[in-house]
Amino acid sequence: MDKLDKLRSPVTVLLCCLVVIGVVKGMLLITKVAIGILATFLLVLILRKIFMRD
Repeated sequence: MDKLDKLRSPVTVLLCCLVVIGVVKGMLLITKVAIGILATFLLVLILRKIFMRD
């Protein structure tokens, strides 16, 4: 039983780390997509202003 418990704790820690990394990566992806959308929106607005001047 002791050996199993010793094996279980590192496995659970690894699983928790993987879950955290997955969540962080997912959040990063979401923020990257949001930043991309905002950047394209700003670019469109800037281009419109430039073209409106001409």
